Amino acid sequence: MNSVPLDYILKNSNFYGYNFHVDENVLIPRPETELILDYVIDMGINNKTIIDAGTGSGCIGAVLSKVLTDSNIYAIDNNIKAIEIAQYNFNKLDCRNIQIVLSDWLSSFGANSIDIIVSNPPYIKADDPHLDELHYEPKSALIGGKNGLIHFDKIFFDAKSVLGLMDI
Repeated sequence: MNSVPLDYILKNSNFYGYNFHVDENVLIPRPETELILDYVIDMGINNKTIIDAGTGSGCIGAVLSKVLTDSNIYAIDNNIKAIEIAQYNFNKLDCRNIQIVLSDWLSSFGANSIDIIVSNPPYIKADDPHLDELHYEPKSALIGGKNGLIHFDKIFFDAKSVLGLMDI
């Protein structure tokens, strides 16, 4: 049985201790994604320029904004409806050091302009049978092409420039 996820019914999802507005235009934040934030926060960094690539609901960018208050955060997404939801969440949570950018991954950023990229891009293979269980969530936020890695390839390719790593 495929029922509507409770978070979509309530239009709310708790993530990292914060409540985020969600609807069918963005993924419901997963507890596993909190591990990404734990790793970044445990690095002890601050006063950096950070991209949340594929922001969706804005949960990653918002938490980074609240915790790394001396950093500049850019939340990027290529979906205008996701951008609107993220902006709503940033305003609701009073995130002051974050800017939202409508962009295809890192294409809006120049060479050597970013210190850290944080992302949980779509990674499910297009023919994965588990997609049937996720039919309420946006496919564009789930499917990473035929092999599941198309978005990783794009991010890694662009990262060499924006992070100033042209020699790798």
